[in-house]
Amino acid sequence: MRRGLLVNTIAMAVVNVGQRTLGLVGTTALARLLEPAGLGAYAFTQSTSQSAWGLARLGADAGLHISLARTDERTETSAILGEGASLFLLLAVAGGGLLAALAQPIARELYAAPYLAPFVTIAAVLFVGQTLAQGCYVGYAGLHSFTAYSRHLFVGALASLTLAVAGAATGGTRGAALGLACGQAVGALVLAAGLLALARREGLSLRPRLPGRRTLSILALG
Repeated sequence: MRRGLLVNTIAMAVVNVGQRTLGLVGTTALARLLEPAGLGAYAFTQSTSQSAWGLARLGADAGLHISLARTDERTETSAILGEGASLFLLLAVAGGGLLAALAQPIARELYAAPYLAPFVTIAAVLFVGQTLAQGCYVGYAGLHSFTAYSRHLFVGALASLTLAVAGAATGGTRGAALGLACGQAVGALVLAAGLLALARREGLSLRPRLPGRRTLSILALG
């Protein structure tokens, strides 16, 4: 037990350092490739997605984490994971769709900068990936597998850096933002595939289920 906790702690620490290093490398590369205004639009895309997640999360991540911690029974764990997966899919699609639909009004009315509308739309795509990745994180945490999570998270971070820099080199600011969104999508897929494999090894089902009493409990706990 203690050895597992130590391994998980070390894995998270190593990935945290790795992510910060990748972030520094990415920021340096983008600063060289983009004009100051372009770098600002790129950062705007990131912050818009993060703000949207803060508004749309409804405490789902905390509620799912608590729900998983409350049971050791496989059938119930599978049911909670299934309804949790459906909830995060719903949040991702609904939140991303709403943000994309409101891209023009947000850019024009909220920021008085209509030229930012395409970046709000890209932020909507980024939001979908971030939401699904956060849902996967809770799943890994609930199964006490931070080592696997850390490994898969680093792959996603590397994909985001590579695609963002490649996008900046070929398509300027919009290319960088699109690269970031695509990288986040790749990261979410890697995390989801890893979580599915982990669930199978644990004898659990991660099949999405129709929202029910467990979904209500997740939202209430959050």
